Amino acid sequence: MTQFPVAILSTAGGGEFDGETSFQRQIQAEGLVNASALDGRLNFVTGVFSFWEEARENMGFRFFANTLSNPFGDLVRALGFSQNFAQTDNWDWAIYGQGTFNVTDWASITAGIRYTEEKKGLIRTLVEPFQPMMMPGDQENPQIPVNFDKSAIFTDWTPMASLALTAPDAWVEPIYLDHLMGYFTYAEGFRGGGFNGGARTSSPIATEPFKPEFINSYEIGFKSIGVERRMALNVAAFYAERKDQQVPQITTDESVFPPVTDVLTRNAGESTTKGVEIELNGQPVEGLLIDSSMGYLDAKFNGFPGAQNAITGEPLDREGEALPFVPKWQTHLGAQYSIEVPFPGPRWLQGWLTPRIDWTFVGRTVNWAPELFQLVQEPRQIVNFRLSYDFNDDRTQVAFLANNLADETYFIESTAIPRVTGVVTRYYEPPRWFAVEISQRF
Repeated sequence: MTQFPVAILSTAGGGEFDGETSFQRQIQAEGLVNASALDGRLNFVTGVFSFWEEARENMGFRFFANTLSNPFGDLVRALGFSQNFAQTDNWDWAIYGQGTFNVTDWASITAGIRYTEEKKGLIRTLVEPFQPMMMPGDQENPQIPVNFDKSAIFTDWTPMASLALTAPDAWVEPIYLDHLMGYFTYAEGFRGGGFNGGARTSSPIATEPFKPEFINSYEIGFKSIGVERRMALNVAAFYAERKDQQVPQITTDESVFPPVTDVLTRNAGESTTKGVEIELNGQPVEGLLIDSSMGYLDAKFNGFPGAQNAITGEPLDREGEALPFVPKWQTHLGAQYSIEVPFPGPRWLQGWLTPRIDWTFVGRTVNWAPELFQLVQEPRQIVNFRLSYDFNDDRTQVAFLANNLADETYFIESTAIPRVTGVVTRYYEPPRWFAVEISQRF
């Protein structure tokens, strides 16, 4: 036990820590116009979108406060002190238009374009641990390793086009289909650049902006409904090329002493993503619902020469490596069967009993970087069970849940600062657990 406070943490500013309180505010508005022409064969929409946000975070931390006597008196009031103030002031607006023209009863063409302008602004002040709040004898100039106010504007035009072909009834009826539509889509995407407002060090590279990301994507597939509308099968294959992809990276700056490590958004050179998605949903008999999906994703860096080894900090090119946080395989299968229960007694107690089971498979996932093998999550299978009873005209539900029945041990979130502390952290999901839910709709 100690009579001295070990640490004082503030996320609101003021009081112990000078500065404004933390807050966030957002305003969003959109106006659009829908219209049709040529006897309904041409339909189009045009509009304007705007968004503005302002956020402020004031995080202060003082440890072993008031425990040291020092020659500077109140100028150094603790063994360690840090304060990280970050304020963002962002806005963006866009104007867009998109139209669909039905060339025939079975073919339609869609085209559109969007212009986007984004402004990112960041004000950041950082006082680091083990440094006095003020230089001795200088009450006007606090020792602040980071103190800047930066902003940048990013713009881009992003077009898209799509072709949809609907099979005539004479084609689909012999194969027990009610509807079959094939499509091909090309689209360009844009994600504005910005600043690393979440950085926690005084590294010069932490103050540098990251560039916008651009993507060209292609998708081909079909959507179908069949067997008297009891089954739906959707298949899509896609390919995407990214330039200057924004990737979170564990980065070490050797230009300062001592070297500092932080998690920063960096721009990879190029990457490609290709894959297939399949969805199959059905109702074979009354009351039985089956839904399933399978996804295969091959996402790799074509070039990332500015990367660093997360452990040693040595420069490397991640060309050929898989994108972090992206599993190659994801599969889901779920089934439920609703049974009407003629409950004896009041009519409002009569309802439906529905058991449901879900199975999910997620493939091997690399978190942050492959050299951090402790953060590579091996494939996992999760089984969840739910038994619900709906009554009172479907307004009341009582449910029993049993999740992670196989008691799988796995994690999703993780943090890593191996060069600073030699530590990586895994945040595990709950083991097998049970619960009861009661809900009421009014």
